[in-house]
Amino acid sequence: MTIEVVDYDDAWPRRAEAACAELQDRLPGLFTLIEYIGSTSVSGLAARPIIDLMAAAEDLARVTADDETLGLLGYQRHETGMPRRLLYRRNENAGGPTTCTLSPLTRGRPGTSDCSGTTCVRIPPTRSGTAP
Repeated sequence: MTIEVVDYDDAWPRRAEAACAELQDRLPGLFTLIEYIGSTSVSGLAARPIIDLMAAAEDLARVTADDETLGLLGYQRHETGMPRRLLYRRNENAGGPTTCTLSPLTRGRPGTSDCSGTTCVRIPPTRSGTAP
């Protein structure tokens, strides 16, 4: 397996922002937070040209229930072998290389990882003034 690393691309943050917005628009309320993470999120860093997103969800079963809609957006679920973890890969060109990954996690639940990284989409605060 060959891993391609390329020079930093100024379009990566815009591509990540567009992917986040598309997920929020097509799956409203599914994710409470989507963050742009990984090597392409580091300005100026050479990286593999794959946009990595991490998304907080209240329930992973709800995410898998939306596999059809995610599929229409080009995201296909891949088994990781890790409990309580999901991974979706997106190929913008059929049969081409992965261009984006989406890793949904439950937020703040025992036995799971919290989302962390550079936020590209933040859900508005609740009435109490804090994010969900």
